[in-house]
Amino acid sequence: MDVFQFVQIGGNREFFIPDVPKGFLFRSMFYTLASLFRFSRFGANACLSRLEKAPVRYKVGFRNQDVEALFARKIITWTLFWIRILRNGKALCLERSIAIAYNLRLFGIPAQVVIGRKAAMTVTEKYDYHAWVELYDRPISDHVGVRSQFIEVNRVPNS
Repeated sequence: MDVFQFVQIGGNREFFIPDVPKGFLFRSMFYTLASLFRFSRFGANACLSRLEKAPVRYKVGFRNQDVEALFARKIITWTLFWIRILRNGKALCLERSIAIAYNLRLFGIPAQVVIGRKAAMTVTEKYDYHAWVELYDRPISDHVGVRSQFIEVNRVPNS
């Protein structure tokens, strides 16, 4: 069993997680680069509104939400890999979240970008605002405790 799968799902159940399509592995670089470029050129609002219209380009069947979440982690890993290469790892949390959510939505995965503000001054987080990606109201691109450290201000897309 994959260690991440054990930590994410718990127990000793093992799931078959579909492979990421080979065509996506290469194209994901272009999708990620396009997201980063759009963010720097047109701003966050334009990128966030584009998430709602992201086309489903890849069809993958999932047995349940746990398998979908584990597959999403594979896509997140590739997206973060390209961000590290293309931007030397220097991208705002909102940039990363938009790129991740867009790539997930290409698979029909209903990822949402959540923007939150610090819940209290005692929270040790460096910034007053933070963005992360959620799938079925579960943080998927950040640690689970992010929901207790930040109060949700906006969620895109809303549905």
